[in-house]
Amino acid sequence: MRRDQSPAIMNLRRIAIVVAAAGVAGFLQPFWMWILPTEFLNRIELPNSIGSVHVTAPDGRVFIASQPFGRVQRYGPSGFERSFAIDTHGGVFDVGVSPSGHILICSLRARALITYDQDGNEIGPRGPCSSVSNQGRMPDSSYYASQAKVPPIAQSWFAAFAIPLWHPIVAWLMIAAGGLYLKFNPRSRPG
Repeated sequence: MRRDQSPAIMNLRRIAIVVAAAGVAGFLQPFWMWILPTEFLNRIELPNSIGSVHVTAPDGRVFIASQPFGRVQRYGPSGFERSFAIDTHGGVFDVGVSPSGHILICSLRARALITYDQDGNEIGPRGPCSSVSNQGRMPDSSYYASQAKVPPIAQSWFAAFAIPLWHPIVAWLMIAAGGLYLKFNPRSRPG
């Protein structure tokens, strides 16, 4: 540490580095999420992303589908129960629920209607999205009563710390904020 730099300036520099590093980790989320073991991620609640889709099954459970994560999270009466990855090839998708409680994913990139049971296991053959009854639209689940405890962002402290994973724009903003502080604050530069 230089003599003219106070510990407060050095702490701000460290915070800027941590914020930028968290942004990089958030931006690289699609890559490292596929490296982690599936069963590990199935037990971890991730933050409910901006623009996530909520559907309610006939049994009252709520399923939240997140496009940035390519995952669905299941919530029951006591809160988060599990999550599972969906095969969307990283693209946009629509989500619905069948009268039997199966989760229906219409993936644009996979060009398929994929059916999952409530535990995330793919069931039945894949078909075209136009095969969905209801004039080719996903079934609406708004008439099922929710009996699940669903937080706006997340229940666990771990998921709250995963806010950089919400959306790539959030990650970019964190990288930019940390980088701009380090670049334009000459007093924060070491040595």
